[in-house]
Amino acid sequence: MGGIVSVSMDVEQIEGDLYYLKTEVKDSGIGIPEELIPSLTDPFFQVESSSTRSFQGTGLGLAIAKKIIELMGGELNITSKVGEGSTFSFSVLLNKVDAEFTEEIKLSTDERENWFGMGEEYPLRILLAEDNDLNLQLMKLMLDQLGYPFEIARNGLDALDMVMNHEFDLVLMDVQMPVMNGLEATKRIRETPDKENLFIIGLSANVFDEDQKKALESGMDDYLTKPIRLMALAKKLELFYTKKANLKA
Repeated sequence: MGGIVSVSMDVEQIEGDLYYLKTEVKDSGIGIPEELIPSLTDPFFQVESSSTRSFQGTGLGLAIAKKIIELMGGELNITSKVGEGSTFSFSVLLNKVDAEFTEEIKLSTDERENWFGMGEEYPLRILLAEDNDLNLQLMKLMLDQLGYPFEIARNGLDALDMVMNHEFDLVLMDVQMPVMNGLEATKRIRETPDKENLFIIGLSANVFDEDQKKALESGMDDYLTKPIRLMALAKKLELFYTKKANLKA
């Protein structure tokens, strides 16, 4: 069957708090034909596609890993030889975290058990507006863990239509979408008189203050940058549940 042979992580300080991280994982598995390597990171791709295949899975692991690495500004590299195994590596530039953030991570580990299934304690009717299949899978994994059912809109126009015809408490609105982007959809929603209490959280890979300012000016209530962390999403949902409860009080 084979397995992991080695995992290595090399860290090099570039300047100040900026570091270069290189990670490499080697296995002794069956290997992958060279012509199939470019397809490995395609969503739902299976090297062995027969119904009786030996290795199970959805074909999303490498696709999601590639997306996360690219959102961090890095690149996933794959090399392999049939019968010998494969090597997966990536490198990214990272900032060193301060002691306060490290303490936050320790605290979040203790809090994590309280997040699973929190949708029962803090129920919200959620619409997720997102066009990218990988981002949808990542958000689904997180919302499922948190215990929140949700509806999906694949572009801003669909999100606008669903908001006008269904009752939601909160919209997770991707900023960049086809047909109508998230900013325009938010503006149109805010022009509707009976939707003033609908909360809208923008989702975007853009981290600059100017991008966040545009999102808030469009009428969004808050903003999360991709890749979205489970802890950050959980805290936002709890926050806006509390705000919803206060509106009804």
